Amino acid sequence: MINDEASLTWKTENEENTNKFIIERSVDGRNFKPVGEVMAYNTSGRHQYNFTDPAVTNLSVNRVHYRLKQVDKDARFIYSKTVMLPLKGKTGMLIYPNPVKDILNLTVKTTQIGQLKIEIIDNSGRLMKQEVKNILPGSNSFSIQTKELTAGVYQLIIKGETIYEIEHFIKQ
Repeated sequence: MINDEASLTWKTENEENTNKFIIERSVDGRNFKPVGEVMAYNTSGRHQYNFTDPAVTNLSVNRVHYRLKQVDKDARFIYSKTVMLPLKGKTGMLIYPNPVKDILNLTVKTTQIGQLKIEIIDNSGRLMKQEVKNILPGSNSFSIQTKELTAGVYQLIIKGETIYEIEHFIKQ
């Protein structure tokens, strides 16, 4: 991380039939989207490549995942291993009070209009509650009824286009 940018580097050796590298990013580690492309040297020898993903901290997540899609001249491709980049202090979610009795308050910061899927999962991994909310750029606040939940520890998971976060809370 340099300022708000993710600086990615990788090396190759003795490239043959390599056309380009497509850099893919994910906020949840599962769903990847292309964020850039770098043309390959496609020559023998060692090569170092660089790519900068600008304003990655504006994604309102604690971490991002990257992988390379190496595309050959004949359109075949392979994926690199996935690497995770932590974005410390860039949380987009705040929940309170914790512990909670009847109503859990949730504040989510985002940079895009979209929908947010909110899930509450119990300690056994069962989905206890699910809601979908519309969100706008900036700070969005919601109240979630927890009255029907039994006492215990739960996970609150929020999923959106540019946000994926998990927080634990205690229901009294």
